[in-house]
Parts: sequence; structure tokens; C-alpha cells
Amino acid sequence: MSSEPARDALAGLKVLDFCWVVAGPMATRYLAVHGAAVVRIESRHRPDVMRGANPYRDGVPHPERSGYYAWHNTDKYNFSLNMRHSRAREVVHRLVRWADVVTENFTPGTMEEWALGFDDLRKIKQEIISQNRAKRLERVKALELNRAKLAEFLKKYEKFTRQSLIQDGYLFATAPEKGTDLIAESFRTEKGNQLLMNAKDILFVLLFGDASTQTQFERKEQELLTLTLPRFKAEALDFMKATTELSALGTWQDPDSVSNDQRADNIIFEVEYGEVDGELIGNGVVRCLSLINNLEVNEQVLYARMMNIEKSTLIE
Repeated sequence: MSSEPARDALAGLKVLDFCWVVAGPMATRYLAVHGAAVVRIESRHRPDVMRGANPYRDGVPHPERSGYYAWHNTDKYNFSLNMRHSRAREVVHRLVRWADVVTENFTPGTMEEWALGFDDLRKIKQEIISQNRAKRLERVKALELNRAKLAEFLKKYEKFTRQSLIQDGYLFATAPEKGTDLIAESFRTEKGNQLLMNAKDILFVLLFGDASTQTQFERKEQELLTLTLPRFKAEALDFMKATTELSALGTWQDPDSVSNDQRADNIIFEVEYGEVDGELIGNGVVRCLSLINNLEVNEQVLYARMMNIEKSTLIE
């Protein structure tokens, strides 16, 4: 990574924060000042005790004027919610679905009383995963991808660069410098987000598509795709989790000194897929990965390798 500290290193991370007093809010404050969107839940019926701590703005005691409270909650959003209200759980579940992380530092058992314990949260997230999988399946079936449609996709995105994606209205010019942070949704336009989703769906079909996804390819050879990603960027290709996943430490020396990594924590994905005559599938995989890299992953060099395999490595 760059030697310069990145204030927005956590841009795109969404945190639902139930913490109060000092230790918890201080921890989530660090997330917020580095770019995470932190939504803090607090009740007017039982406000944080730190709202009663000195010093006060202009020396006037008031729950909204505590400097001590303000310092521990810098850059956060505040959401007032009475957890004993009959509709509170419905609201919180919507926020949990939005969030990547949920934090709390209550007395043990408090979150469980609200049906927000670890098992409850995991169930909500599993429902989201199942829904996302179902939506992806609907989209990839609608593609009805075949040689002609893939060739059209390859021709349409034959020549593009980071700069052309900005000029053509897919990315905002304020997106993180290449080789640094993930490109969050807020740095993409609506059609940029649509193109990213389409590239991921086509990549999914190329790697895993068959008759059940209404994919029409006559696959003749087995190929092995090996892809290396920094661990903190691996969720960008969450549908690859069904493949072989390995951990690795890597070193990258950037000649421009933007993204030097020493013993970086990487994940290596390996997946077997079927190729067609003319290596059209492989070309499509490369084009999709290039789009995904320029629109989200944001590596200067995305390491991927494809090779022919005579026998499957999946041995029973």
C-alpha cells in the first residue's frame, strides 16, 4: 500500500453501532474517521451517559453539548430508536441487512433480549445471502448467454481504460487511485454499478454456467483459473467462495510507489471451468475481470492465470 496514510481506507464499509460509554464508541470512531459509514443507535429514553460529561460547549450543560461525547462519536450518523417499541425490531432488521458490521458492548444477554444476538444476526445475513443468490440466478438465466452474445460483449468492451470509464460516465473522477482502496458504490454512477453487476453475472456464467442457467456453450476442454486478490478485497468476488480458496503472503514492488506491499495478506482462488473452441470463454473471463478490477477491486495488476488441465484436480 502507499506510504501515505489513507483517510478513506474503509470507504464503503457499513457499520451498525450499538456501542455506548467510552471503549466501544472509541473503537467505532476509528472506523468512521477512516471512511466507514457508521450509524449509531441510541435511545432518547436512555441516552449515552457520556452526554453528561464535561466539557460542554460554551460551558452550558446539555446532552447535545458534551465535547467528550462528541469526540468519541466523530463522523458518525446518529439514529434515535427506542428498542422497547413494538416496531423497533423491524427497523433494526432493515439496518442489519444494510450493514456489513454490527458492534455492541452491552451487558451480556442484552442483544439476545432484543433478538439481535450472534445467532439472530447470522440468520438475518443468511437470508440476505440466499436472496442475493436467487436474484443472481434470475439475472444469469435472463442472459441466455451463448457464443454470439459473448462475442458481442467482448466487442463492446474491447477497448476501455480507467480514464475512459470516467469519461463515459461509469466512474467519478474522485474514485480512489488505482492500486489503493476498493472502489465503493458511491464512486460509481448508476450505469457504472449496472455494468459491474453485469460483468460479475457474465463471469459467473462463464465459470459455472450450464443448462440449469440457460447457458448455451459446447464446452470441450477443462481449464483452471487461478486468481490472486488481497484478502480485504476478496468479497468483491463473493460468488467465487464455492471454489478452492488458499491463503498466501505476497510482495509487490510498484515502480510508481503507489501500492507497494510487503508480505501482503492475499487469497488465491482456483476454479475449474469448461472452455470452447477458440478460447472464447477465457477471453470473456479476462474481459470481465478487467472490468471488475477497474470498477471495484482497483488493483494496479490483477494476477490471474488460466491453464489447460488434462485431468480434473477434483478427486473423490
